[in-house]
Amino acid sequence: MPRRSSSIPVTGTSAIDCLSETMDISRSDSASTGTFCPTVCPTVGSQPLWVITEQLSSPKDRSFQSFRVPRSDTAKSVVAGVVNQIQNYEKHFGLRKRARRKVDQEIFAATIAAVICDAIHRFCEDPDGKIAVTRSHTLLGHKSRYRSPALETTLPKLLDRLRAPEMDFIKMDMGGRSEEMIEGGIMRTVGKQTTIQAAPALIRRINDNNLWFSDLDTSETEEIIILKAEKARGEAGEWLDYEDTQDTLRYRSDLRSVNEWLTQADIEFYEQSDATVECSAWLQSPAPSCRRAAPQAPQWL
Repeated sequence: MPRRSSSIPVTGTSAIDCLSETMDISRSDSASTGTFCPTVCPTVGSQPLWVITEQLSSPKDRSFQSFRVPRSDTAKSVVAGVVNQIQNYEKHFGLRKRARRKVDQEIFAATIAAVICDAIHRFCEDPDGKIAVTRSHTLLGHKSRYRSPALETTLPKLLDRLRAPEMDFIKMDMGGRSEEMIEGGIMRTVGKQTTIQAAPALIRRINDNNLWFSDLDTSETEEIIILKAEKARGEAGEWLDYEDTQDTLRYRSDLRSVNEWLTQADIEFYEQSDATVECSAWLQSPAPSCRRAAPQAPQWL
């Protein structure tokens, strides 16, 4: 069975990406202590993306999925090779005077893995597609249960090293802000966000190793239980931080069971379609759209 389909889906995601789920817990501020109202809703692009609110450079650009990680041994080997080359590059040009602390080395490796894996994913979606990524220290480095280790203030420096001519793993189109005059002589500020995409050195590794969506995953450290403030008219509810309780621990465990079940199912899209799937019914059935029977669903479904 060929790994690549003759026609990739509009979103460019794998079947597992489309079917993985997150739990959206809304909090009603009208109650004195707050109430949790769990609902399970599938999302496109696997688990929820952390979206940085800057203007994208083009309708074709998508936001950086900072929780992207390698899944297969082949992808892990490619990422490890890139990490090693970046460290050798730093050593050769004297860019670091001392070795990183253990925690900093883990962030360094996780950041490179996220950038490389998401660039691979974007190349599989669209070889000319780009990823919008922030370099703003104002937006990077904040601590939150929803944020990835890749969104640290070291991200811009690592992007620069990945795109260095000696490395050539990514191309980068720098963003910026400019002013333009609109009707009535009014000046307005226009923002363009930095974009990245796979460069020749990475594209060679993608092609040589036949990397595809199935070689990639999202990190288990990504928060899948989201607490939202009550929605205001015309606005999405703000994501709120929270302390774990027995309920949130149970929600997270149950939802990971669903996602693990979906990961084990042999599901693949071959054609674009406008058809919709009722996921709750699908989870309780033998999944007729699969090439083989899905594994047994968790007992509580």
